[in-house]
Amino acid sequence: MLTLNIEELKNNLLKKYQDCAKKYKISTDKYMDRYNHSIGVFNMAMELKNLYNLDVDDDKIALASIYHDYAKFCSMDDYKYIVKKYDLDIDILKTPFKVLHSKLGCYVVMDELTVYDEDVFNAIKTHTTGSDNMSFLQELIYISDLVEMGRKEDYFIQMRRMAKKNIKKAIATSLRDTIIRLSALGSELDKDTVAAMIE
Repeated sequence: MLTLNIEELKNNLLKKYQDCAKKYKISTDKYMDRYNHSIGVFNMAMELKNLYNLDVDDDKIALASIYHDYAKFCSMDDYKYIVKKYDLDIDILKTPFKVLHSKLGCYVVMDELTVYDEDVFNAIKTHTTGSDNMSFLQELIYISDLVEMGRKEDYFIQMRRMAKKNIKKAIATSLRDTIIRLSALGSELDKDTVAAMIE
């Protein structure tokens, strides 16, 4: 059962995006698309949780889903600050930029919202790449990010149908497709994605 104030979480996210928009000249349409996506991830995660009767705390679902892209519009300087503040391995900054909002976003959430829960932290951290030994919460956020109702392309519609029939198969298929796509592009594979696929 939800005990958190969902509107407060939504407002925190929206304020973060508005602040980034002013600082980095991001259009309203762009940040609102991302905001609506995040709310969509929350709705889908709750739907899948109930569909499969998963033993996952609703408050943790809310925090991880609504805040999973909290750091989406952060700059490299923002990420460098987080790496320095939390004494992280500087090599993490070699990660493709579009993945950093996941791997470091968990620290941004902790830093700015004083939210720290290990399960929520890990779900945000792995929502783009997956990982080995994913918890139910991690799996929910990973697949809901892919199949929330705002994603209208045929691939996402097919994956959404699959997720509602067999969530494990949908996760495995997504990981496989990611590896195939990145390999075809000659891009480096994230070790967490490889580990998740091997598992």
